[in-house]
Amino acid sequence: MNTFKTSAELKAIAKENLLGQYTTTIGATLLILAITMLLNSIVTFVVNPTNLITLIIYEIAIFIIELLMGVFASGKAYLYLNIVYSQPSTIGDIFYSFSTHPDKAVGIQFVFSLFSLIVNLPITIYLNFYAGLGYSEIGNLLVIISCVGVIAYIYAVLTWSQAFYILQDFPDRSVKDILATSARLMKGNRFRLFYISVSFIPLMLLCMITMFIPFLWLNSYIEATMAAFYQDLIAVTSANMAQENNT
Repeated sequence: MNTFKTSAELKAIAKENLLGQYTTTIGATLLILAITMLLNSIVTFVVNPTNLITLIIYEIAIFIIELLMGVFASGKAYLYLNIVYSQPSTIGDIFYSFSTHPDKAVGIQFVFSLFSLIVNLPITIYLNFYAGLGYSEIGNLLVIISCVGVIAYIYAVLTWSQAFYILQDFPDRSVKDILATSARLMKGNRFRLFYISVSFIPLMLLCMITMFIPFLWLNSYIEATMAAFYQDLIAVTSANMAQENNT
C-alpha cells in the first residue's frame, strides 16, 4: 500500500519547483488581487448597504464577482499544476479557464460562494443591524448560528478543495462529478490537509510582523504546496487502486 507524502515532503517539493518561478507566481497573485480589489471597490462605491434592500443588492453583486473569481481560481490551479509538474508556466495561465470550460469553473465557484453566502449572512445581518444595540437575543442567536456555519464551511471547503485541480485533469467531467471526485479523494485526508494549512500559520504571523512584505512569497509557497498535495493525492490513490485491482 503506497503512503502519502508528509507535510515537510510536500513543502520541499513546492520549494524546489518554485525556484525561478516566483516572478510568475507573484505577478499572477498581484494581477488577481488588483482585479478583485477594483471590482469590489466599484461595487462598494455604487452600492452602500445602509438598509436591507441595499444589503441584498450588495451581496448579490459581491456574489457575482466571486463567481468571476472562480474562473481565475481555476486558472491559478492550472498555473500551479504546471509548476509542480515542471511544465512551462506564465502569468497568462490565470486566464486559461476563460477559454477552457469557464462554465464549469463558475459552477464549482457557485457551490463555494453559495455556501459562503449562507454561512456569512447571519453575521452580516448582525454587524449591520444588531451590533450597536447591545444585548439582543436575535443578535446573539445570529452569532451562534454563524459560528456553527463556519465549522460546516471549513468541512465543506476541505471536502471540495481539490475541485479546481480535478477540473484541469478531467475537464470533460460535470461539476457534480468533479465535486464528488474531490469528496472521494479527500475521504480520510481532510485532517491531513487541515494540518498542512495550519502549519503555515507561524509564517503568516511573521508576515504580519514584517508589514506583510513576504506575503507574496508565502502565498506562492502555500499554493505550490497545495498543488503538490493534489499531485500526491492523485498519484497515491491511483497506485493503490491499481494494486487492489491486481490482487
